[in-house]
Amino acid sequence: MLSDPKDLQAQKHLTAELMHHKDMVHLLAVFYVPPAEKEKFVDAWLDAAEEVVKEKGNRVLALRKVATDNSRFYCYGTWDSWAALHEHEESKHHKKLVKFVDSHNIVHFGFPLRKIGHQKE
Repeated sequence: MLSDPKDLQAQKHLTAELMHHKDMVHLLAVFYVPPAEKEKFVDAWLDAAEEVVKEKGNRVLALRKVATDNSRFYCYGTWDSWAALHEHEESKHHKKLVKFVDSHNIVHFGFPLRKIGHQKE
């Protein structure tokens, strides 16, 4: 979470700029989950996912983990636009998941991805 007013201002500016882009948005989120929190995390993610897939702008949502690592999880999602992603980030189910993650010492990062090539979505 951003707490520095300058960071918040920069985020708001970037968000406003991105709202003008019409391309689909791909996002990768990485979660480092303490082993004792694994089952709770998966349950919380699946609860949120039930609502995410109902979102008008959501195209893809998936959770994966490294086969040999029980603490590293990857979430991949695609939305129709930056505006659709922004609506997702403002949703109750997303905020509930973020609150859960933050309160259970789960380290997480999000990365926008750029599509390379012309393969189907």
